[in-house]
Amino acid sequence: MSDEEPSAGAPRDLSLMALGRFDALFLFLLYLVSLLWAGYRLIPLLVGLGQEVLPELIIIEILGFSALAGSAIFYARKLYKAGINGSYDFSPEGLTVNRLSTIAFFILRIPTAVAISLVLYGIWRISIDLAIQNDFSAGKASSRYLFLVMGFFAGFSSGRIITYFESEGLRFATRPGEINGKR
Repeated sequence: MSDEEPSAGAPRDLSLMALGRFDALFLFLLYLVSLLWAGYRLIPLLVGLGQEVLPELIIIEILGFSALAGSAIFYARKLYKAGINGSYDFSPEGLTVNRLSTIAFFILRIPTAVAISLVLYGIWRISIDLAIQNDFSAGKASSRYLFLVMGFFAGFSSGRIITYFESEGLRFATRPGEINGKR
């Protein structure tokens, strides 16, 4: 929300990530099952389609399952590389916050990839609809993609927006037109 260039910040200390051996095995199995399920669902969808126009539900299924397969491959790779090079602690004692957070990190990446693929589809549909129609309005059926994208980015950015209003809210309310103290 400022005019400054975003900085990359400090690199993550991967040694803080902790997984037990069974956690890693569970995650590998989860990724393998996700990949197999995505392939099982995708192959009939892609093979059975002709040259006709795809129904929207089929498009959404293809997007979701391909995102599932892609994220399962990427994060399984990330996990096995961490196991090979020893960048994670694979012998934590007890159920620590680091261990739970690391497990959540690896599990939540799959639904995040699916959600982002649907948002990208929404952005694509909005751009197509805006290019074709000159009278885009909230009442049209195609506006659901605009609402999908708006809702996603609102949810994703809500922490930053709240922080911005906590730090700049009073100035914003008392001096409209100023952003970060500048006109």
